[in-house]
Amino acid sequence: MRRHAVSRAIEQTKEPAFSQVFMTAEKIRAVAFEWPIFSKEGKWLGAVSALLSPGRFLGPLVEKSTRPAVYSGWVTETDGDLLYSPFPKLIGHNFFTDPYLRHLKELMRLGRRVISEPSGTGTFRSPRTGQGDFAERRCIWDTIDVHNALWRVILVKKI
Repeated sequence: MRRHAVSRAIEQTKEPAFSQVFMTAEKIRAVAFEWPIFSKEGKWLGAVSALLSPGRFLGPLVEKSTRPAVYSGWVTETDGDLLYSPFPKLIGHNFFTDPYLRHLKELMRLGRRVISEPSGTGTFRSPRTGQGDFAERRCIWDTIDVHNALWRVILVKKI
């Protein structure tokens, strides 16, 4: 749901909502979080909106959740936009169009499954850092609904 759609949705549902990632006027990739405001009598007064950089608030949550560091954590929207990656340079890039990732055919096949299937497991091979060979990795993912924004949370482990 894009930012302006979130404002319309909260007026209709009167429930908190997150937008999809969008580029702000300041050229920052952000999500809008809107929270309904009611009077003491329960009358709808409006909503408060905050812009959040997904990588900044997801990073500490993912890093804390993946300790000990057996898994690395990723979070993506259902179109492949990376909200969080253990590689900061990839945050904000699209999984399917980023030049670093798109040449990895096995990873792209698995990525299409991650986007199309709400949960699952799979394996892929990726280059080892600083070496010419490949490492096998297992991937586990599930979908979370964060106030109507569907995000895939992905855990990756070397096997």
